[in-house]
Amino acid sequence: MTIGTKSQNLVIMVVDICNYTNLTSKMGREEILHLQKKFYSLISAAVSPFDGRIIKNIGDAYLITFLSSTNSLKSGEKILSNLKQFNGENQNYELKIRLALNVGEVVISERGDDIFGDAVNLVFRIEKVANPNEIVFTEALRLTMVQNAVPYEFVGEKNFKGISEAIKLYVVMSEERFKHYVMEEDNSYGFIVKKWFKKFVSKWFGKRSFFSIVRRWINRFVSWVRRFISR
Repeated sequence: MTIGTKSQNLVIMVVDICNYTNLTSKMGREEILHLQKKFYSLISAAVSPFDGRIIKNIGDAYLITFLSSTNSLKSGEKILSNLKQFNGENQNYELKIRLALNVGEVVISERGDDIFGDAVNLVFRIEKVANPNEIVFTEALRLTMVQNAVPYEFVGEKNFKGISEAIKLYVVMSEERFKHYVMEEDNSYGFIVKKWFKKFVSKWFGKRSFFSIVRRWINRFVSWVRRFISR
């Protein structure tokens, strides 16, 4: 393999099976090959519809690129959906993965079968600290995605070896987490106060104009002052 001189700004995804060594240590050769084939199909079926490209696999990890940040996140969600279906159909073991995303300039090998660069190194380091079955991505990717494409939340900053600045990391909310988040927002103090205020305005003001309401209260005040003076 010869490192080329062509560079391109790409989204880089790394998908890795958690505890792969321990999992496969209890399997025979045929079972391991079956797992690898199934996992590749699971990944490929979620990558192709979003114009992703599988560059290579390194053991149980896959290195994938996308042209679109939003498509990469949608693909990540599809991977987790496929994984959930796979685990539901498989009674022997439960597969868990780590998934990380970053965007940046990469150098592409002459044959196009590998990519290099700081953006690639970073995503591999992020994948190592990601929680199982979560999609973790960088601030760089957040700034280039369609903001309402997926629900996500900030998880913090982390320092990585060889990088001078802390990297801001985000995680895509699962459907369960997003529902819980919405419920938390609905039950928050601020939300309750705002809901009460809207109800109050609707009850007392209805569809009447603002000026008619003000005029009504001014007339009431003037009437009260006159009664007070006449005493």
